[in-house]
Formats: sequence, structure tokens, C-alpha cells
Amino acid sequence: GTPIILIHGLGSSAEVWVSLLPRLSKKYIVYALDLPGFGKTPLAPEGMNIRTHVLYLKRFLDALGYPRVALVGNSLGGWIATRFAVEHPEQVNQLYLLNSAGLKREGAHSPYAPDREAARRSIQRMWGYSLPVPGFILDAMVRNTQRPAYRGFIQTYDQQEVLDAVLARVYVPTTIIWGTRDHLLPITCAYDLHAGIPHSKLELLPGVGHTPQVEAAAKVARIILKDADGS
Repeated sequence: GTPIILIHGLGSSAEVWVSLLPRLSKKYIVYALDLPGFGKTPLAPEGMNIRTHVLYLKRFLDALGYPRVALVGNSLGGWIATRFAVEHPEQVNQLYLLNSAGLKREGAHSPYAPDREAARRSIQRMWGYSLPVPGFILDAMVRNTQRPAYRGFIQTYDQQEVLDAVLARVYVPTTIIWGTRDHLLPITCAYDLHAGIPHSKLELLPGVGHTPQVEAAAKVARIILKDADGS
């Protein structure tokens, strides 16, 4: 099958794709990587910004040796995938953006959580509803946001790396998949990505939050596999 690369969001790892991997492997050769500073990949000496993540994705794909791949990115991963598609369109045959970050919009919230209360708010925004969360999970989220790669990205955020100015230069076929219950990123981001990327498609997932690959893996897989079937 066609190679497809899954790119996780801020503070996450390749493991977040565990529900999607077996579904996509029916039609694709599937890779899920740990970005620099996350999972089992060490920090990148070049920095913690989008530019560095794009550089490491380029090295990863060059090491694999495939001439062209499909990219699937959630949140920060979608931001990285979009930038990569702009800079290296010859290596991308399809782009899937799952509740992608990269646009600065009113109503967006940072996932950074220095304490339990901030972690509770962030979880509620990601999932789109309030639910009781055990203290050990809140503490784990606080620890995660204090990791150098996470905290460093937040602290060195570069507004020049936002996507607004480059959306019109995304020439590869793009599908935007968006959980409408996401309160971390407003749904205006989905519509603006769709309007800004030429000939893109928009698939809304009602009742789904910030991580469709976790909350609606079967639906996400159907959308992607439909393209593999050519339908």
C-alpha cells in the first residue's frame, strides 16, 4: 500500500494513534513517529519550533526512502504537516488535518497546564464536556506540560510560523477532519483552513473533541480509506 505518516500533537507521542493504526494498515504502510522531545525521541539541538519539527520530519522521510507519502497530523502535528506540504510538496501526495493547530484565532486556548486547575480546564476543552478527572491524571498532565519540549515550544512560540500566510500555497489534496466539540481550538479554524487551502475538503465530526483519532478512530479511518479506494 501507499505509505502514510501519522504525526501527533503537543505533549503526545506515537502511541496516541493506537486505535487508528490497525484500521489504516488494511490499505496503507503505516508509520507513527515520536517528534523530537516527545515519546522516545530526544530533544533536537536545533530548537523546539515548527521549523525544527519540519526539518526532522524531512530527515525521517528521507531515511524511509519513499518518493511520496500521505501525512496525517493532529493539532501540532497538523501544523507541522501543513508547513511540510508547503515546503516539500513533491514528497506529499495527500494531507489530512485533524483539529489542526497553526491559526491564531479568538477563542483558542493554550493547553499549557502549570497546575491541577489549568489541567482540568484543558482536559474539558479538549474533550468538549465536563467530567470528573482523578488527581493522578491531572498531575501527569501538569508534569507533561513541564517537559522541555512542551514548555519550550510554548515559551518560544513564533508568530511568524502561523499558517495564515501560507495556506494558499498548499497544493496537495487536503482533507480537514474536525471534531466539532473541540473547545481548545474554535471551529472557525476548521472553516478558515478549508477556505484557505485550495480545493480542500472538510469533514465535520459532531460530538467529537480535539483528538478524533482517539475519540472517533473508526470514522477517521473510513474517511482516509475512502481515498485509498479512490472513491
